[in-house]
Amino acid sequence: MSVKKILLEVKGRLCAYFSPSEADFLAFVLLEKVTQLSKTQILLNTAFTFTKAQQEILENDIQRIIAQEPWQYVVGEIDFLGSKLKVNSAVLVPRPETEEWVQKLIQKHKNQNFRHILEIGTGSGCIAITLAKAFPNAKLTALDISQEAIILAFQNSLKNKVNIYFHHLDFLTWQTSTSWDLIVSNPPYICESEKKQMQRNVLAYEPPQALFVPDEKPLLFYEKIASIAQNHLSERGWLYVEINERFGAEVQTLFEQHGLQNVEIQQDFAGKERVVIARK
Repeated sequence: MSVKKILLEVKGRLCAYFSPSEADFLAFVLLEKVTQLSKTQILLNTAFTFTKAQQEILENDIQRIIAQEPWQYVVGEIDFLGSKLKVNSAVLVPRPETEEWVQKLIQKHKNQNFRHILEIGTGSGCIAITLAKAFPNAKLTALDISQEAIILAFQNSLKNKVNIYFHHLDFLTWQTSTSWDLIVSNPPYICESEKKQMQRNVLAYEPPQALFVPDEKPLLFYEKIASIAQNHLSERGWLYVEINERFGAEVQTLFEQHGLQNVEIQQDFAGKERVVIARK
């Protein structure tokens, strides 16, 4: 059976659960994973012989997709600003909105000589790895409460040939004596009460401890970040945090109360308040 014919069969099965465009995209990513052929090669109907093992993997992957598991977990790898990263259910799927602000950060500071960079809540390591490539002279430190996330992020750093100091710890009780030139974080910021508005596949598969905060403490992580920045951000150092759009003004006020300067809220490509930037 030709690879193109298999593609059409997979797409046909997925169309019962997804829109035609979604089914088309998913069929391609599943075939690319199993065959290791590019999209172009698949379209050109490149000769390919499926082994029984590959057929079983493809069938299993189709069932996972039908069950609404994020395709990134099924494929097991994503691209984040040019870095190939392994992902699984121990970490959040990196979002395009995060790519956007990290790219803007790099463009803005590309000529700065950062010495010490801290990422709080590294997950897959996508932000830390991207910054390590952009600022090769900096010492990168990344924290996460999940041991599984730290292991995956470390593997991703090796895969991308960057040196990052990973630490498995609870940031809310962490202390530091280092002076940081850049602190970045995409911490948990979704209130528990917002679960009903979220997609089922996110709730079913992505790690809740990386997503949610108690309704009564929506700024839990930002309060700790503000304290760390107030005491340990270097003179003229920078702070970037991703936020819940509901609390942009509150985060801005919190940072100003901790003595941070030039506190600014930035919107993402969808016009939502996405990032708060500040400096010492």
